[in-house]
Amino acid sequence: MTKTSTLHKIFRGILLALACSSMFALIPSQADAYRGRHRYNRHMNFKPRFALSVSAGLTLYDSTYEDEFGLYEDTAFSHGIIGVSGHYWIHPNVSLDLGLDSHFITDYDARQSWGYVSLKPGARLRFGMFYLRGALDLAFADRKDPVLFGFLIGAGIRIPVTRKIRFFSEMNYQYLAGSGYMMPVHFKGGLEMVF
Repeated sequence: MTKTSTLHKIFRGILLALACSSMFALIPSQADAYRGRHRYNRHMNFKPRFALSVSAGLTLYDSTYEDEFGLYEDTAFSHGIIGVSGHYWIHPNVSLDLGLDSHFITDYDARQSWGYVSLKPGARLRFGMFYLRGALDLAFADRKDPVLFGFLIGAGIRIPVTRKIRFFSEMNYQYLAGSGYMMPVHFKGGLEMVF
C-alpha cells in the first residue's frame, strides 16, 4: 500500500480551504442564476432557469514509481479536457448538473493518442461568487475496461460578464475506481450562458 503523496495532500488542503472559505461568504438574497428583471427576492417565487456551459482544461497527473535507484514522484499535465454541461437552477443557490467531458491523451514518443468520454451527473451549491460541486463519474472508453465508475468533487468561482453570461473557473478532484491510475486534479475554465 503506497503512502499518500505530498502533492495529493496539498491539493486536498486547497480544496478544503476553498470549501471552508466559501462557507463564510455572504449568500445574497438575489439570484445570480439570472440577473435583470427576473431577480429573486423573498416576496416572489423563484423561477427555475436552465444554463449551458462550455469548458476546457488540463489534468494534472501524479504518479509514484520505484526502480533500483529509489522512489520517484512524477507530476505533469498529462492530457486535455473539453466539455459541455447543462445546469438546471432549482434554487438561486442550487443547480442540478449533467456534464459530458472528452478527455484526450497523446503520447508524442509513441505517436499514438487515445481518449475517453465521461458523463457526470451532479449538483452545485453556490456561496456568493464561489461554489462547491460534486458528481458521479461514468467513464466510457475502448480500452481494457470499457466502463469505469468514480466520483468528482470540486470548488470554483463564477464571475458575471454580462446579464446572461458567466465566466467560471474550477478545480476538481477526480477518482475512477479500478482504473489502475489516478487523475487527482484537473483545472477547467469556461463560459456559462443562462437562458
